[in-house]
Amino acid sequence: MDEFISIQLTKSFLDQYNLPDILYPIPTSRFEEFVESGGNLGFHDLLYFLQEYSCTLSEWQGIEEAMTELTTIVAPHEDHAYINAQGDEWFIVCGVVDLKDEIVTIQRGDHLVAAIRPLQDGRLIFSAYRPLDAKSAAYLLGLSIKPGPDNRVCMRDNNWEYALDCSAGMGNMYASERGEAYLSYWQYGLGLSNDGKIVEEWYKQRTLEPIKPKYTAIQLGVYYENRLPVE
Repeated sequence: MDEFISIQLTKSFLDQYNLPDILYPIPTSRFEEFVESGGNLGFHDLLYFLQEYSCTLSEWQGIEEAMTELTTIVAPHEDHAYINAQGDEWFIVCGVVDLKDEIVTIQRGDHLVAAIRPLQDGRLIFSAYRPLDAKSAAYLLGLSIKPGPDNRVCMRDNNWEYALDCSAGMGNMYASERGEAYLSYWQYGLGLSNDGKIVEEWYKQRTLEPIKPKYTAIQLGVYYENRLPVE
């Protein structure tokens, strides 16, 4: 994970684009480029830096407003109920997921970040309920990897079976303890345990409204196009 340098953007810039007055992070690996450009930053860059920076913060909710506003700036005007998002090696549908169905979720702390369901062919559709930090976006890209030559996904029959396996990994518990995004499986829908008991802090989130697909598609695409190389 890269380290960050925090900068203060001018009040005129913040006011012009309705951005909150917070310190905005720049990865140390990009700071020289930032200085040489005369301090010019694109909206996509600012959003991506916040996605990465969010993973390092205990008070990550404090930068979500900035992520939301930047997403709104760069998103297209038209709305669609479903958007196919894809890269060379992944495909996923941004749309609407029923939280009362069997789902795999991305969670952080006690907050629902995204919910994932299978399409008829085993590929994935998801809804997001909070801005996507870098780890949440990485989960979505990793789970939606395109099938290999054998039409299997990481030795599983399809993406949904792979998502179920990943949600059962012990790494999710450790990620949760660190305050990071993690995967969880809800067989009977969000907030119902395997024995049918209500888990109140999650059950009450069944009524959350998802973020518009055009915004989640933008956030996923920004992360995919800019993600830092793995060292």
